[in-house]
Amino acid sequence: MPDGFGIQIDSKSLEEKLKSLSQDMQDRIVNTALREGALVYRDAVSEAAPERTDG
Repeated sequence: MPDGFGIQIDSKSLEEKLKSLSQDMQDRIVNTALREGALVYRDAVSEAAPERTDG
């Protein structure tokens, strides 16, 4: 199993929509997306971790 991955996303339309919002709304959306992404990453790492056998 490879230990990496790649992805390519064309985000131009998303960036344009995001820039049309107020700075406060932009910040909230980006912060929420980063938090949700971190949860997905955390869950994937936990799933891939070996089981502890010492206790």
